[in-house]
Amino acid sequence: MLPQYATSVWSTVEFSKGDIFRESQVQDRFLGNHIKSVIFDKLPETELHDTMKKLVSFGCTSVRSVELIGCCTVDQDSFLSLLKQLAPEMTRIEIEAHRSNIAFLPLLSVSPKLTHFTYHAAHFFNQEDPAIYDQEPEAHHSNVLEEFTKLTYLCMNAVINTEARLEPILTKSPNLQTFIGAASTTVFLSQLAQHPHPEGGIDLEKLIWWCPKITNLAVSSGYSSLEEIQDSLKSKVTVDTEQGSSLRTIYMTDIHDINQIASILTKNQDTLWFLSFRKESPFVFGQVTDWSPIFGSIQMQHLQTFILQNGILISGAAIVSLLNNCPCMKILVLTGNPSIILDTSVIIHLQTAQMLRVFRCNDIKVEGEYSTLALLERLPTLEKLSITDSSLMTFNFQQIIQCLKQLVELTLNGVKIRCKSEYLPHSLAFDHSKLKAIILRDTTNIGYNELPVFAGISTLQVLSLSIDDTLYANDDDGLRCFSALLNAKNLERLEICNVRRLPNIFSIPWLIYPS
Repeated sequence: MLPQYATSVWSTVEFSKGDIFRESQVQDRFLGNHIKSVIFDKLPETELHDTMKKLVSFGCTSVRSVELIGCCTVDQDSFLSLLKQLAPEMTRIEIEAHRSNIAFLPLLSVSPKLTHFTYHAAHFFNQEDPAIYDQEPEAHHSNVLEEFTKLTYLCMNAVINTEARLEPILTKSPNLQTFIGAASTTVFLSQLAQHPHPEGGIDLEKLIWWCPKITNLAVSSGYSSLEEIQDSLKSKVTVDTEQGSSLRTIYMTDIHDINQIASILTKNQDTLWFLSFRKESPFVFGQVTDWSPIFGSIQMQHLQTFILQNGILISGAAIVSLLNNCPCMKILVLTGNPSIILDTSVIIHLQTAQMLRVFRCNDIKVEGEYSTLALLERLPTLEKLSITDSSLMTFNFQQIIQCLKQLVELTLNGVKIRCKSEYLPHSLAFDHSKLKAIILRDTTNIGYNELPVFAGISTLQVLSLSIDDTLYANDDDGLRCFSALLNAKNLERLEICNVRRLPNIFSIPWLIYPS
């Protein structure tokens, strides 16, 4: 039981189904004007209204934050009336997995100090008759404000009519800084096969015109991905209201109008620092749409993160030009884009990327050991390198580690590796290495005799690799040398997969057996 002195400092309360009917004398002691945050979790509508009335009766009328999870608000007038009494000072409302339509404009009007509004409709995929909220439900409680001047953050994850329901909010939000929503809000993702270019989508240029202070823009055709986008923006974006208008973050999936995106990128190339484009549906981002002319020519001096995923058509030469034209690039992610070919004729035009810290690539083509080395030599400041499913790439382990002196994490999956222990002079004992993690999966040319190469890295905390079963030797000298050289002082995890036998196991000093 909580002490009496804590009753006035309790700032957050949460109500679940049935709480209103339980004996609540203890809980009631902690209700009052000091309550600033309320969470309603899966309350039936009648219980929701009764709980809101109870809070008002106990003087909880200074609530700043309200969260509704899995609730229902069919009776709009009653809900809005109670919300106005409960939270006239409310600045944030999050409505998650909501099981009914809701009147957006009246809700925003009864909360004139609202800065953050998030609405996620109940998950509608795989339902026989999912609700489409084309129109505002009837609500006579409040007149709609001329402008929502305090609103800076808007997240809409629902099948709604853009023109009828979303645009009236955007046109009244001159100070909006972050918008997260659907590129088209009139069809389901599963229906894009029949409607590959649905009408009613958001006109991004109009959005920027209506909301001149927009800083972070995220749109998606996949409604389920919006929560992922929202979490990503929360962790990556900090809004600075003092700097005024400047579009800095664009996070998009399945774009229908590439020309509009090209125009927006060009107009905002001096302020952008985060770009993410992903193909989510096979019915958009047509294969004939080549992004190379856009990214091969644009210059973004402040861009720090560039992510391109899932089959977007772009050339290796365009990626090289992008890196050359973005001197502040720190994170580059290229996954699932087989059109990217980085051969020697392309790589020789790449300038040294002095700021790049993270490079993750999947299914791109870098042919041969020389091209691989030429590419990574131009990325000397890399701290994290991840290469997956690039079967043409050949990786000379010793040479690459020598040229990437800042490398901390290395992940290779499905690439060819050359690392021979006889090439390991004293200078390759990696005394100045910063490597903490090496993860090798489905790689070729690593047998027992290659293991000592990794034992010379004293900074390793994680070593995980698979033995190439075509290289098993009759002698065990490589494994013995590995066990003798391995410095287990810093090692936290050692995982060697595909080992058929472990000879003379008791002679390995660092291997500890449970008693």
